[in-house]
Amino acid sequence: MNANILIVEDHLETRELLRAATEDAGYSVTCAGDIKGATEYLKTGKPSLLILDISLPDGSGLELCAAARASDGLADIPVIVLTGKDKLADKKLGFACGVDQYLTKPIKMDELVMWVKALLRIAERLSQILRAGSSSCSMRWLKTARR
Repeated sequence: MNANILIVEDHLETRELLRAATEDAGYSVTCAGDIKGATEYLKTGKPSLLILDISLPDGSGLELCAAARASDGLADIPVIVLTGKDKLADKKLGFACGVDQYLTKPIKMDELVMWVKALLRIAERLSQILRAGSSSCSMRWLKTARR
């Protein structure tokens, strides 16, 4: 797999667990401990997927998600939020900011990797549809999406 994942998590132990799980699944991984580090990376790199914590030392991961959604080059990147905030209001805010999947801690790493694979597969299929611009591609995508 040639997908690159950007993990933005301030807690070092959690960040390393996330890195290990996604690298073991075959992905290349870049990590940042705060929004500043993530923003610096995003100036020159375009990840295939973002995994964000919400509570970061220099702001909210949701702000980073919203900024990515407003950027032409990053708007289509799948975003997973991984957080300890589990109230419905928090989840609504996350999805309103453009999050694709909202997961609460603690999480099993196998489940996280499952969501990473699913969101990357969906993103690739949507990209194929947009590139092809044809109804036959759309029908093929619908058939494979049911698998």
